Amino acid sequence: MVVERDENGRILPGQVLNPTGRPKHNVSITSLIKEKLDTVDPKTGKTHAQLITDKIFQLAMSGNLSAAQEILIRTDGKVTERHEIAGMVVHATPELLEQAQERLRASMTDTAKLLANYQAHKLLGQGKELVSRREL
Repeated sequence: MVVERDENGRILPGQVLNPTGRPKHNVSITSLIKEKLDTVDPKTGKTHAQLITDKIFQLAMSGNLSAAQEILIRTDGKVTERHEIAGMVVHATPELLEQAQERLRASMTDTAKLLANYQAHKLLGQGKELVSRREL
């Protein structure tokens, strides 16, 4: 197939570079699960999504806290905490707060190391000899 181009090498309007279209990709697991959830169980006449919902509800009613938590998260959303940081109001889940605190701790450690190295190099640059980082 010959593609017509203008004097600058650009493809002319109406030309098709890929006549067969985009290649088909493998189907994702998520789409397969969604498809399966919509299928009807021949024994009960309910969809698989309905059966799973019924089972989660049964478990929650029998005292299974994980199932109860799943219902609450699906209906009311995940619990968020309100925090005020430097005049900004932030809503975050406990998990996000833990991740942020861990990143902050790591950056504080890195900053302390950089500061110690800077001070050591500064002293060396002034002609002072370092025996150790602690004063003797």
